[in-house]
Amino acid sequence: MKKLNTIIKILLIITLTSCFEKNTGLYQIIADVDTLIRQNRRDTAMAIFGTLDITNAKQNEIAYYNILANRLKTIDKKHIDSLLRISENYYKTTNENSKLSEVYLWKATRYFKDKDMYDSALYFWRKANKLALEANDYYLSAQIYYLKGIFHIYERNLANAKVANELQMSYAEKSKNKRQIAYATLDKAIIYKDLNETDSAKTWLRLALLSANDIEPYDMAFIYNALGELTDSEDSMIAKDNFLKALEIYPIIPAQVNIAKIYLSENNFAQAETICNKGLQYEWPETKIDFLKILCQCKRLQNDNDAAINIQDKIISEKDSIIEILSTENKQIALRQYNNLKSMQPDDETNHTLLILIALFVGVIICGAYYHRTKQRNLHNEINNRDNEIQTLKQRLAEENTKTNAFVASGEKLYKHIISNGSIVSWTPDDMVNFIEYYRTLKPEFVKTLENEYQKLTPRYKIILILEDLGKSIDEIQQIMSFGESSYRSAKSRINSQKK
Repeated sequence: MKKLNTIIKILLIITLTSCFEKNTGLYQIIADVDTLIRQNRRDTAMAIFGTLDITNAKQNEIAYYNILANRLKTIDKKHIDSLLRISENYYKTTNENSKLSEVYLWKATRYFKDKDMYDSALYFWRKANKLALEANDYYLSAQIYYLKGIFHIYERNLANAKVANELQMSYAEKSKNKRQIAYATLDKAIIYKDLNETDSAKTWLRLALLSANDIEPYDMAFIYNALGELTDSEDSMIAKDNFLKALEIYPIIPAQVNIAKIYLSENNFAQAETICNKGLQYEWPETKIDFLKILCQCKRLQNDNDAAINIQDKIISEKDSIIEILSTENKQIALRQYNNLKSMQPDDETNHTLLILIALFVGVIICGAYYHRTKQRNLHNEINNRDNEIQTLKQRLAEENTKTNAFVASGEKLYKHIISNGSIVSWTPDDMVNFIEYYRTLKPEFVKTLENEYQKLTPRYKIILILEDLGKSIDEIQQIMSFGESSYRSAKSRINSQKK
């Protein structure tokens, strides 16, 4: 299959190149590349795009080429501004709304990354949205609302994020682009996760997994990590499996932190310390603090108090680094705001002086407040917080062990009852689920097959199939399920109708 895809790509490149030689024109080839991207055939688009020569290209061809180069990320970041400014100036004169909208979308994306440029980001986002709607460009509209949803998630405005995601999903479905639908699904899962709607978040994450071929490895790793975090309190083994899958796909930092915590809870100190020591190679202080906290707990649980104290000193040092960074950023923000106002009022010297004083005063107050509050909290509460965290972990571990032991004991009892052909007529729904999950520990592949090959089987129907797997005769199954012959036939018919 891979060889066939490669042959098709080569033939397509040859065809487009020959079209160009027959004066089809560079512009048409660029347009064809745009179409391939929108059809989710990104690899083919990249292969063709890499063969294009714009040495003698016309103005309209250069403007279009620059937009696609930005979309395919083939432009050096140093030159993005100047190249897209060429496209913007050209499309302002031609009224090609869709292409001008994409330029404005890129500007909005860039400004959203800078907290003090949110107003500019929203300004360009609105312009991009208006032009895309006028052009009926559903593909671009889906991207526009994807950006808006991510922005609302970052600012914790989940109600607006949910609205933006609904519009993103709507436009993605209209564009029929699998990649966009996959990312809309993933964003919906993120929103439900942040809303603490665990079941809905799990459902949408699993739907996103079905689009694995349309999602970047980094985001696939994020999905498995999120599934692990959602199941950690319910089943640490399933959570561990999800964290490990995330790391196999892409070594994202949250998954590294989470798997280190799992190893810590299992008293597997060697593995936890190995992961944390690797994590300390990252340059971000916040990340180092996460790994240092786990290392500190490892040392305390091993009664190595001297090492724990040394690690605690490192944590305080990293937190001081964060304060210093925040102080520098606040000064830079105040200076940028002053420079913006200065450029708007170049002749008003009085206002200049006043703005300088205000900026310096605000910067000093913000830095002092951050430093004082953080330092005091760290010095007075750190030891108590550490002890509380350790006690909480011990309590959670004890609760999980109790829950696991109770689950295994209950499942084993129900299993023995079934083996001896005992009736399940008095079983509660929880008993049925416990039996199925216990059987999963005995034959995981069989239970997984039930979930993959059938659509939404009830626990009672799953038990019928498990009884068949145990080699029970029809009479024995009817006895255990308290079924008559007609009820058994009816149940089997419903089960068969649920096959995918």
